[in-house]
Amino acid sequence: MKTIIFPAIAVAAVVLLSGCKQPVDDGAVERERILVLEQELATLQKKQPEMVSLNEIFDNMTRNQMSHELVMRYLELIDPPPNASPEQIRQYIYRLTRLVDMPVQDYKAMKLAVMARLSGLGREYLPDLLFYAGSHAVREVVAPMVKPEDKEMLRNLAVTRMGAQSILAGDMFLKFADKSDKDTLLYLLRTNTSALHTITQLELEKEAMPIIKQRLLGEDQLQNFDQFFDAAMRNMEDAERPEFFRRVLRNVKILAQNNSWQATHSAIKMASYGCLGAFHFVMDNKNLYHNYQDMHRKLLMMSEFDKIENMESWYEANKDNLVFDPDKKIYKVAK
Repeated sequence: MKTIIFPAIAVAAVVLLSGCKQPVDDGAVERERILVLEQELATLQKKQPEMVSLNEIFDNMTRNQMSHELVMRYLELIDPPPNASPEQIRQYIYRLTRLVDMPVQDYKAMKLAVMARLSGLGREYLPDLLFYAGSHAVREVVAPMVKPEDKEMLRNLAVTRMGAQSILAGDMFLKFADKSDKDTLLYLLRTNTSALHTITQLELEKEAMPIIKQRLLGEDQLQNFDQFFDAAMRNMEDAERPEFFRRVLRNVKILAQNNSWQATHSAIKMASYGCLGAFHFVMDNKNLYHNYQDMHRKLLMMSEFDKIENMESWYEANKDNLVFDPDKKIYKVAK
């Protein structure tokens, strides 16, 4: 049973009721007045929001997690009225989406309850739901709701909004994109790495090359480096490669100060395409790859050795006289 605190109403009722106390011999009028007041009090109580004492909140917390029972009571309290206005629904969405990031004792049950309520709102509130879709739980609700006819709405959100809403709208737009959307895809590629996969599928990489190069030479070049570098190599003339290698490798070395693992991974990718400077950078810094078996495997693929120790010894003895064999995709001693 809910505990409800109505100080002002309770006091008013006491005053009114006490003022109505009359001899009950033939006080039919007074009894009628008391009945009316009791009904009005009950109506007011229903209209008032439930108030929970601080003790009930904190006494029911476990490991700084909110009581599941209190959260479920809250869900019932915030249900919108039957004829809720669009603004009331938007406020309801805001309240629901706040819960999915709250530490709750039974998070799974709470998440399912929230998702069921969000799913029941209908597609007309899809743009509003997208605004909060930075949360994985909200994304799970939104993704099945999106249909091909939402393509223009998603395009508009992707190019005009900021933050999580723009990124998610862009990701969903990509599912419906075709070659006629080239301009939008190129726009998205500047900030959304997921766009490259669609661009590759639609055979638009050549048109995207200026942006691909820009991203590989920019401050965020390490994000999805492999995919972008592969695309660049598929579409770049051999004569362009030496200068491009030099500029990208310079950035990789700078970024290695903050993210040595990713920088080494990127340098190995460059070396696999014949960037001798990247090969030297990795082999001269054994500490960058020694603890990573995957890196050992990729380096060995660029040599004729099957053990990293043998490759390292060979490199130290011949590093000043190495060339890349583009046919075998390995490094060897120059003749």
